[in-house]
Amino acid sequence: MTFKEFVKYVGLIVVSSLLTLAAIFWLSIMSLSFLIQSASKQAGESDKTLIRPHTYIELRLDYPLKEVERDPFARFDPKTFEFRPALTFHQVLKVLEMASTDERIDGIVVHSDGLQAGWAQTEELRQALARFSESGKPVVGYNSILTAKNLYLASGTRKIWAHPMAVADWKGLAAQILFFKDLLRKLHIDVQVIRHGKYKSAVEPFVQKKMSPANRLQTRRMVNGIWNETLRKVAEARRLPVDSLNAWAGNLALRMPQDLVRHGLVDGLLYPDELKKRLAGLSGNEVRAFDIHFITETDYYYKNKAKEIFKELAPVGSGVIAVLLAEGQIVPGEGNKDEIGADALIGQIRKLRKDDKIDAVVLRINSPGGSAMASEQIWRELKLLAKEKPLVVSMGNVAASGGYYIATAADNIFADRTTITGSIGVFGLIPNLQNAVGALGISVDTVKTHPHADMGLMRPLDTTEKAYFKQMIEFTYHTFLQRVADGREMNIDRVDSIAQGRVWTGADAVKLGLADQLGGLADALEYTKTLLPNDSKPVKVRYYPQVENPFAALFGLKADEVRAQLQRALLPADLDKAVQWRQKYERMLARDKIWMLMPYQPDIR
Repeated sequence: MTFKEFVKYVGLIVVSSLLTLAAIFWLSIMSLSFLIQSASKQAGESDKTLIRPHTYIELRLDYPLKEVERDPFARFDPKTFEFRPALTFHQVLKVLEMASTDERIDGIVVHSDGLQAGWAQTEELRQALARFSESGKPVVGYNSILTAKNLYLASGTRKIWAHPMAVADWKGLAAQILFFKDLLRKLHIDVQVIRHGKYKSAVEPFVQKKMSPANRLQTRRMVNGIWNETLRKVAEARRLPVDSLNAWAGNLALRMPQDLVRHGLVDGLLYPDELKKRLAGLSGNEVRAFDIHFITETDYYYKNKAKEIFKELAPVGSGVIAVLLAEGQIVPGEGNKDEIGADALIGQIRKLRKDDKIDAVVLRINSPGGSAMASEQIWRELKLLAKEKPLVVSMGNVAASGGYYIATAADNIFADRTTITGSIGVFGLIPNLQNAVGALGISVDTVKTHPHADMGLMRPLDTTEKAYFKQMIEFTYHTFLQRVADGREMNIDRVDSIAQGRVWTGADAVKLGLADQLGGLADALEYTKTLLPNDSKPVKVRYYPQVENPFAALFGLKADEVRAQLQRALLPADLDKAVQWRQKYERMLARDKIWMLMPYQPDIR
């Protein structure tokens, strides 16, 4: 080893040691601040977190309801040193399950004003509240605004009360899509599109000013499907005619809080301080208003988390079902905290396949798709798992395009009525930046060994190059059709007739044979239990991905996430964001040119 190499290695050791010490210091500060915060809460705010008899859980859901939280720093504020981790979707469902048998809990108050769940998640929450009600405990709703989505959720409760100044936002649903054709023209960017599927509308925002007739047709069907499900459930729960609900939305008849009471959408108007008195009446004659206490779903979960940890340590019953959470855009490699990295997910699948303690797997998908190659790699690994263990898919808010591609590996697929799925199609998107850089006074000169060596971003595609991409698109699309045909035991021509990139609701998917049963994650789990050798004994459910090592588990963190957080802390916010966007589009445009993706999801509200 030369002296130069020796100095280099010593330098690397010193830098690594400093980073490790910085990470430990960061974690220590976080842990200390968390302990101080917890102690101060117990000393000064014990009424909010102490679980006493006659306690009601306030289900607020005013945070993004993710299927899996990969960023432990998401709820950490370095300015105030407050650490308030939001719950994931399955943790919220766990709260309702635990509370149903907790003698200290009298019931649940649903505050859905700030609801940040997708339509399918809202549907599953409504079902979970119904299961909780079977315990005999009341579930009530209290709102200051009533939209279609939160009224859909609140209608699953025994009573709905509203604030005397409540806002009625009952006006139907709309899906809006932004189009960028004129903006790209102003930037002198020409987008070259190659796709298969007349409904594969993912590229339309870049090349058109409005929806194509095919896209408008499928979007209308999707919006109407969700609206009709909302009407059906609200009408049934509130004992109102569907025609009346439709008419009130059409002429904005619900304008004042009193209109909500008069038309039967809510049971009464009251202030928050009057809520305890009403709840006391539901809890029993011997219960008085000052006996009623409240706790949020987050505080309740973490108060009971220790019990769940001990349950995990206890001997399990006849089987273990792993719930593998897959949320985000599908990309090659490891991906980031908001993506499904093919390598990361494949690693998890292999571990579950080789783990003799895991008897079955439920794959929970919430993904608009992504890279065609990454989707194929994940599908292959899932097929290998399905040969050895039962594999069931539960589709959440969206399992479309590549998200549906990987679902076809399972023998049984569950979908919510409002799940967005299908989109069986493929596209390639190659922008031409030649005029854009020219407008900035930048010229490009090229030296190449072959005529097509420079095809890409700096000139338009010629006829041969378009044919090259077209053939790849056709091959990938046919492979997609074959995966669906094999997985769903359908004729390939039949698959093609319902494919073409068309988007369907979960209810449509079941009718068409793209999914097997209507139901949420809880239904998928109950079905999977019947596939185990002996479903009469207790079954443990474990969620993956899990924390990778004991040191990380001690702090609830992963080492690579700590390093990423430290790196972000050293970068200006704008620069960090710019780097992320650059990496994202370099991957889309340079590395992976063929995509099974819904780049936009209509904002249905």
